Amino acid sequence: CVGCVWVLVVHALLLGFNLTYSSNVLIAALQPTMPVLFGPLAYLMFQSAFQINWRLKRSSLLHLVPAALVLVLMLSEQGRSVADFSILLSLMGYALLLSHLSWCKKATFQTEPENTESVTQGFNKTIYLWLLIFTAYSWLVLIFDVLIVLEIITGKTTHQTHQTHPPKHTQH
Repeated sequence: CVGCVWVLVVHALLLGFNLTYSSNVLIAALQPTMPVLFGPLAYLMFQSAFQINWRLKRSSLLHLVPAALVLVLMLSEQGRSVADFSILLSLMGYALLLSHLSWCKKATFQTEPENTESVTQGFNKTIYLWLLIFTAYSWLVLIFDVLIVLEIITGKTTHQTHQTHPPKHTQH
């Protein structure tokens, strides 16, 4: 959970620096990688919370590939247009993974007997509630980012149309 909070804090700081000092290319490239890191960190966090003997493996580091890809794309001039779609795909993938994990855990809680109330079960229900919150947050970030990309695309189209076909002025 600490990793997810740090990602949100660093993202806010990068956004502030980017707005204050807009000329720094590295800060501008790092900023879009933060939302891409949130999904993998949340997924790994909940995997470790629900599985008793879960350990971080080398293969778990593959979850960082989307963020590294976005960083490389943002640093290259030609890759910036592809970076938006890479971000959206990563956000959608982890929103789906968190949703799947939520669905599986819901089924687990439904199969447990009602009268067995233990500290572990209470802890698991609390973790499950946080999983639902993180899942909802992931879907909201995806929806808002899709809307932003659509606005950028339509803005570029409108701007390009006005440049190639300037509005006609009529005299009265």
